[in-house]
Amino acid sequence: MTRSRAAALAAGLTLAVCVDARAQDAVLVVPFELERFDARVGWLSEGVAEGLTAALQARGVDVVDRTQRLAALERLQLPPAASLTRATLVKVGEMVGASRVVVGRVAERDSAVTIVAHVIDVGAAALTDLAPVSAPAPALFDAFAELAGHLGARPAAGGRIAAVAPTVPVFELYIRGLIAA
Repeated sequence: MTRSRAAALAAGLTLAVCVDARAQDAVLVVPFELERFDARVGWLSEGVAEGLTAALQARGVDVVDRTQRLAALERLQLPPAASLTRATLVKVGEMVGASRVVVGRVAERDSAVTIVAHVIDVGAAALTDLAPVSAPAPALFDAFAELAGHLGARPAAGGRIAAVAPTVPVFELYIRGLIAA
């Protein structure tokens, strides 16, 4: 390889790194941990991730979808349902071009769902706690919208986001189908 071709290649790689660094402002939402495992509500782990991702998308936020998240985990040879360390989540965030990773816990008690979320700043590897969100199970979509607001996403046009599914039971069936595959 000639010296001029090597210099051109190096310049191209530098430009690619700069473009990637500027493009890294997406949000990655990973499945939330369950406060306690119960087969009846086990779907909520992935459900909160999918619902919050949809709520953020409806508000115009650049988000990493489930397919991209699973592909990054596969490239790192990590199981999709594993509980990951903050360092690993930062690495996954970097791989998918995210500047923030949203993690947390979800609990269901007496037909009410409580979501406690944290945001990892990928560049600084710093963790920020968000205010907990609680809602009755039938109002789960409202909890996703409220959590999206806590993440600083502007409200959707028309004031209300489009629901992820027609009803929460239909959403549950959809999520159960996703994780069963």
